[in-house]
Amino acid sequence: MSAALGAPIRVPLGALCLDPNNPRLGAAARAAYDAPASALDAAEQERLEAEMERAHPDLEELERAISGMGWTPIDPMLAWEPPAHPGRYLVLEGNSRLCALRRLHRRCRELEARGEGRARPRLEALRAVVAATETLDVIPVVAADARELGAVLPRLLGVRHITHARQWRPSALNRYIHGLYAQAHAEARGGPLTLEEPLLRDVGARVCLASWRVRRAVQAVTMQADFELRYRDALPSPAAFDDADQAWFLALLEPGHARTRLGIADDHLALPPKAADVLFRWAFAHPREDGRNVWRSPSDVKMWNRIARFDARHGTRLAAGLDPDTPAAARRMASVEAEYVAWKARKSPAETLRELLRTLREVDVGTLEDEREELRGLVDELARVAAEYRRLLDALE
Repeated sequence: MSAALGAPIRVPLGALCLDPNNPRLGAAARAAYDAPASALDAAEQERLEAEMERAHPDLEELERAISGMGWTPIDPMLAWEPPAHPGRYLVLEGNSRLCALRRLHRRCRELEARGEGRARPRLEALRAVVAATETLDVIPVVAADARELGAVLPRLLGVRHITHARQWRPSALNRYIHGLYAQAHAEARGGPLTLEEPLLRDVGARVCLASWRVRRAVQAVTMQADFELRYRDALPSPAAFDDADQAWFLALLEPGHARTRLGIADDHLALPPKAADVLFRWAFAHPREDGRNVWRSPSDVKMWNRIARFDARHGTRLAAGLDPDTPAAARRMASVEAEYVAWKARKSPAETLRELLRTLREVDVGTLEDEREELRGLVDELARVAAEYRRLLDALE
C-alpha cells in the first residue's frame, strides 16, 4: 500500500464530511486544507450537499442503485483527519457516495416519521442500507498537515480521475488542474497568475499529463471565469452560464483557424476583447434553443476550423462566411456547413465522365427517336467540351 495511505478504519457516517475542494463543486480556486473548520461546519456541509446535488446529474441514479441492490463497500473512501479536529474526516475520494448515503438516511427517517404502510417495501430497503452504513470502511490519507496533504493528494486522485477509467468530466478535471497550478504558482512565484513552463511541467508530472494539457486546462478555467464575469448580465433572460460552457473555451484553444482569427495566444488567461465579443455575439446573444445564434454548440468552432482547412486545399472561401472583423454580418454555421457538405459531395471530373458514359451507353433507340432534335444540340456541345478537355490534357503533358 502507498505510504500516503493508512490501514482501513471504521468511521461513523456522521463523522464524514464533504470536501469543499471536490472538483464537481465548480470552484476555480481550491479551498485551503489548513483551515478546515469552516468546511466541517454543519451549515457549510448542508450547502456543499446542495451543490453536489446540483453538480452531479447521476446522483439520483446512484441512490437508486444503492437502495435497490444494497450497500456494497467494494471501493473504500479516502479521508483525511485534520489534526485540529480529531474524529472528523474530510472525504477526499467518495463525495458522491457520501452525499447519496446522507440523502438515503434522511429519506429513511422521513418515511419512518410518516408511518405510511404503502411505503413499507421501500422503507425496508432503506433500513437495510442505513444499518449497513451507520459506519463505513475508510482508508485514511496519512498527512501531518495541509502542506503534506497537498503534496500527496494530486497523485492519489490523479491515478483515479485523470489517467484512469473513472475520469472526471472535462470541466471538473480542468478546475482541479487549475487549482493545482494556482497553488504551485502561489508557492513558487506569488502575485497574479501567469503561465510558466517550468511550473506547468511540474504540475503535469504530478498528475501524469503533458505541460501543454495543463496549460490548456488553466487557460480554459480562467477564460471561462473572466468571460462569465464580463457577460453574465448581458445574457438574454432567463439564460445562465453553466459548467458545460467550458467546452467553448477548450474548442477555441485548439490550434486552427478559429484561434488564429480570434488572436488567442499561448500566454492568454482571458480571451482578447475582440474574441470575447465574437464569442458572445455568435454563441450567447440569443436564447440557445431558438436557433438564431451563429454557433449552435462548441462543435461549430471545430467545424469552422475544418472548413478553413478545406478552403486551403480546394481554393474555396467558405470559412470567410464568419468574419470576426464584422461579427454582426456572420452567416449561421448551419448554412455554412451545408454549403461545405455540398462542396465535399461534388464528384471529381473523372467520376462525372464515367457516370456520363454509363448513362449514354444505356440510352435506348426509342429515347433517341423521341428526343433526337434536342439531343443533337447537346451532343454537339458535348463534342466541343470534349475537344477543349483534350487540348487541356495535351497541354499538361
